Amino acid sequence: MNSRVIAKNSFWYGIETFASLFLTFFTSIVIARSVGPAKLGYFLYLWWIAGVAGTIGSLGIPAATRRYMSEYFGRGQMGVVRTIFFQTLRFQLIIAGLITSGSLVFIWFCGEREYRTIAMLMVGSIFPYMVNSIGASANTALEDLRANVPASLVSTGIFVIAVYSSVWFGWGLLGISIGLLTMRSLELLVRLVPLILRMSHYPSEPLDHALGRRMFLFSGQSLLLMVIGLIVWDRSEMVVLKNFCSDIRQVAFYSVAFNITERLLVASQVFGTATGATMMAQYGRDRTRVRGLIATTLRYLAIIAFPVHLGLAAIAAPVMWIVYGSKYAEAVPVLMIAACLGIPKAFMLPVQALLGSWERQDLLIRWGLISGVLNIALDFALIPKFGAVGAAIANGSTQTFSVVALWIVALRLLGVRVPLRPMLKTFAISAGMAGTVAFATYRLPAVPAVTVAAVAGLILYSCLLRLARILCPADRDRMLGVAKHVPCRANRAVNVGLSWLIPAPPLKPEIII
Repeated sequence: MNSRVIAKNSFWYGIETFASLFLTFFTSIVIARSVGPAKLGYFLYLWWIAGVAGTIGSLGIPAATRRYMSEYFGRGQMGVVRTIFFQTLRFQLIIAGLITSGSLVFIWFCGEREYRTIAMLMVGSIFPYMVNSIGASANTALEDLRANVPASLVSTGIFVIAVYSSVWFGWGLLGISIGLLTMRSLELLVRLVPLILRMSHYPSEPLDHALGRRMFLFSGQSLLLMVIGLIVWDRSEMVVLKNFCSDIRQVAFYSVAFNITERLLVASQVFGTATGATMMAQYGRDRTRVRGLIATTLRYLAIIAFPVHLGLAAIAAPVMWIVYGSKYAEAVPVLMIAACLGIPKAFMLPVQALLGSWERQDLLIRWGLISGVLNIALDFALIPKFGAVGAAIANGSTQTFSVVALWIVALRLLGVRVPLRPMLKTFAISAGMAGTVAFATYRLPAVPAVTVAAVAGLILYSCLLRLARILCPADRDRMLGVAKHVPCRANRAVNVGLSWLIPAPPLKPEIII
């Protein structure tokens, strides 16, 4: 049952994530190429500030929505699920209104006059962004990630049109800011209205006092975790780059490298989000079975993340030239560092869901505070001297420390033993593939180098994966569950590929007496 649900949600979340990939990645390329690194630095700084304000107000209550709706959905108590949804939605509307209003007043009186209109439009999008997080969290809690897809597709289409229209007609950053506000507003309507109608069909049940106290505590802890997360996992280095680096282009160099690395996490986040949703719901059904998901989750994330990140580091120069152009050549070493040190982030979502399900957010907070102090110390030690390169080292080193510490704590807490040998073998063959690809393509022009690297890297990695026998027949059965969602014409090719990649064990001969 869990395998089918994870496969289905991985498929639908994959569609939503790839829509977001198109939105944030390809449109950012158009913007970067049209305005250049200097103007892009100021714009990305404003974008990040607006995103931070929305994100801080988006985790506390939405996290509680996802956590407790998941638990009672797993128990089949839909009346309580309805009550949790509408109460958290009401609170979020109030908080979103207060944060957005305060941010607008601050921008009006304290923002740079040249960017005031643009900044106010971007800050205005905080309100729909915050409220929309309740709808997305509720659909995730109901293990129905398919319901999030239409809104994502609508918002992607709107923003893509806004960006390309602004570049074509010369509207500049003002047109892009208007597109951002419109995109988030319509995304809210498309996602929230069907969910409200769905929840209205269930009878309401009152929440007991103990549950209300648990939700309040969980929301507060989640908000604190979000603030920590902004330091450790988001681009908090941009503040130091903006104020302690004389070259504003360093903000753009760090941001574009960070942007590419974040896109590498798409496949890992698809699988990690689907697994995390099932972990939370499974906690309400039978918490003892959650342990069985952990080892498999870590193995699959290693198989996905190691080759992608190390492969990108091997061809960072041609990728940067193709994507952003020669103006961003100084971002190449930043991208190489960010790609390698960004691997641990692929393993973060499952451990957050795991500790959240057991209501052990105190561990996330404790280690998050330690990581946050480490991150700030590294930022001020490295960024003033090394700029964007120092920012990438500080961010990646802190993330590595945080993920390793949390997984050690979580595995000890649950008494789970994870086989490290398959993960180490996966890292070894991924590094071998990346080194081979780098050596084979370093003399080629950019476009042929990336093309050859992608094809040769995939073939070589698949062969090494098969020879190392990291996957077993049980893995093939799980992957066939995902393959069922592939179009019929491609299904046969997927089945043949899986049969080659994971050969069936030889049959034992019968002994006839």
